[in-house]
Amino acid sequence: ISKSKSPVVACVGGSKMTSAEALERAFNGLALLEARNERPDVYMLNALMRACVAAGEYSRAHDIFWRVMRAGGASEKEKAARPCAPDAVSWNIVLDSYARQGRPGMARSAFDEMLQQSDETGIAPDQYTYTEVIKSLLNVDDFATAEYFLERMEETAARMAEQRKRVAQADRLRELRGEDEDDDEGSLEKDMLRDLMNSVDLRPDVVVYNVFVKALSRSLRWREAEDMVRRMTDKGIRPDWETYSYLVPCLVRAQQPALAAEKLDEMRAANIRPNVIMYTSFITAQAKLGDAIAAFRLLNEMKADGLTPNVKTLTAVMQGCIQAGNADLALAMCGEMKKGGLELDG
Repeated sequence: ISKSKSPVVACVGGSKMTSAEALERAFNGLALLEARNERPDVYMLNALMRACVAAGEYSRAHDIFWRVMRAGGASEKEKAARPCAPDAVSWNIVLDSYARQGRPGMARSAFDEMLQQSDETGIAPDQYTYTEVIKSLLNVDDFATAEYFLERMEETAARMAEQRKRVAQADRLRELRGEDEDDDEGSLEKDMLRDLMNSVDLRPDVVVYNVFVKALSRSLRWREAEDMVRRMTDKGIRPDWETYSYLVPCLVRAQQPALAAEKLDEMRAANIRPNVIMYTSFITAQAKLGDAIAAFRLLNEMKADGLTPNVKTLTAVMQGCIQAGNADLALAMCGEMKKGGLELDG
């Protein structure tokens, strides 16, 4: 970016200013450019849109996107007059802004507009676009619209996978026949299709599914969280430590201790080691089941893994003793905790 166009970016990038202060200084920088008869580029306008979103000035961000950049489709005359066209980052910013506002209808409308223009602009939703929109929607508990985007992501990925498979089969058949692809009419188009399929990967990854599991677990929608884990597994995505760190505490809080306890075996089978928080959740699950022996066994396993139990962990073991009707063992543990300078949790 040229030095003459740096005022806007410098303002929105100021770490010592509040978002509102940075925004006002950025618009002042934009006015300075206008006074010089210079056009802002897409990098600058994207920076300004980000500043607007950070300050909660969504209408100003949308004005830049739809009116200044003419993102909703532009005539040839409008294209010549506008300072620059939006790029993929511009679309991602405005989609995120609608989700932050809790305006799922506008987010979906803008997304569809992006798709409709993709043939002309060459800008199509990528994995980042889908992921960020889904995250933002789930942050405002808009599960229905987030599910809409996830389904679109899965469906598009499935179609691309099928096309890759067909191209690979055609290549293999041509190879077996000894045919030269350069002699085949339309080989250029096939090469372009192959390049497109190799460059676009919309398969939801573990990050996307974990965002769903986290949001569902936060809302104690444990059945749906469980279904989402099964869904990702069916798609060939292995749950990771983060998946269980959301799901297991949710199951415990939702009074599903037996189901929570089962997850430890799944983690072990996947070679995922629990940390202190996870062990505490599993011990709490056994305590709720009244299985003091299992709670103590997990406590010993935790120590064997080199982890130090905290107050919540030991309190959970004591609750397991009480639940099992072994008050003497609970009192003995209480005494040991006090000797160690630990106070009961709750």
